[in-house]
Amino acid sequence: MSTLVRQLIAFDIIKQELEEVSLLNDELDKDSIEQAHLQLLKHCSAANQAIIDSTLGISEYDFAKIVSQVELESPVSTKQLLTVHNKLLSWAISFFVAKERANSITSIDFSEQAEIRLDLWQTKAAKAKNHIKTLASALGKGEYIEFIRQYRLNKTELMWPLGK
Repeated sequence: MSTLVRQLIAFDIIKQELEEVSLLNDELDKDSIEQAHLQLLKHCSAANQAIIDSTLGISEYDFAKIVSQVELESPVSTKQLLTVHNKLLSWAISFFVAKERANSITSIDFSEQAEIRLDLWQTKAAKAKNHIKTLASALGKGEYIEFIRQYRLNKTELMWPLGK
């Protein structure tokens, strides 16, 4: 079994773990996710990047041939789409981390510097959300819905680029 096949299987297993975590807690705020979900998203991003790095010298055709030989729950269609998903994932992680930090400041910190830090975190969240919106509109509704479904973000605020 090649390294790439192992990486694809490991990536698929992490996505399956995401499904289990998302089923455990359905009653979260729309602008936050469970810490375990966030950690799995970070693992997905790292696994995704490892696959991207492993496939630098492989053509799209060869990549598709390798993927077709592996039975995956959520198959990866193209290398380019994998790269786009990784970019969306990194912005989603940035968004949720920034929202979490901003929410923690508003709930426990009432110092003079709190407002400055709050503005910085809210700005970072807004920038990440703007990047997500731009890429979601470029991807198209169908591909973006597939991304949201694969990474179990359908109950979060990241559904907003679709206009619900």
